[in-house]
Amino acid sequence: KYFEIDYEFYDDGSYKKKERHITERASEEFERMKNNAEFIETRVYKTVKGNWYYGLPKSGIDLEDDNNYITILDFDGLLELEIWLRNIGQVDKLTSIYIDVTEQNRLIRSLNREQNMTKRQVEEVIRRYYDDNSNVLPAKAYCDLVFPNNTYEEFDSLITYIDEYVLI
Repeated sequence: KYFEIDYEFYDDGSYKKKERHITERASEEFERMKNNAEFIETRVYKTVKGNWYYGLPKSGIDLEDDNNYITILDFDGLLELEIWLRNIGQVDKLTSIYIDVTEQNRLIRSLNREQNMTKRQVEEVIRRYYDDNSNVLPAKAYCDLVFPNNTYEEFDSLITYIDEYVLI
């Protein structure tokens, strides 16, 4: 058993931390859905707190509507999404965006997200850092668009692009 932490970010710069309690049954439900091919992609991340189960459900994407979807994937997840879309004749609806941050900024931002981190939390940040280098960084050369995100100006440019071209 463990807690999953999510954050909701608001236009005024504030954010809200949400915690969800994940139980042993959640992993059973994950395996059931995985075995029934209900996910586009799945991952089991080995964290310092134990396994974290992730899946992108097919039911969460309705390609018949006019909605645009934004999802965060590692490189393998992007390839799996692309394969799924190609298999159903919808790959033309995919635009992949890589948000490029220097390694130093990525590590500093990760460490600054929480104050007074425990040794275990710092170890998790470091584990994720190395995992990103192996599983996310290769997507940079593959994605359709690459946006830098090291300054507020670059972040503003990225948000403007998403507002104008993605959230239409």
